[in-house]
Amino acid sequence: MPSSTSSAARERIRARDRSKVADWDTFWKTAEANECQWADGRRVVFDNRSDGVTADAVARALESLS
Repeated sequence: MPSSTSSAARERIRARDRSKVADWDTFWKTAEANECQWADGRRVVFDNRSDGVTADAVARALESLS
């Protein structure tokens, strides 16, 4: 990607981020970040804020879904 194109893309992202942060409560309500809307989907959440999530734990969880 030419540098002028990537610069323009970065500026658009920054503008979107500024508008989200300026009215975060409205943005978050409409984001529905934690709602899966797939009819036949399953949601698996891993808390990776600590060292407790291992590749084996992820593999076991994924295997249990099939």
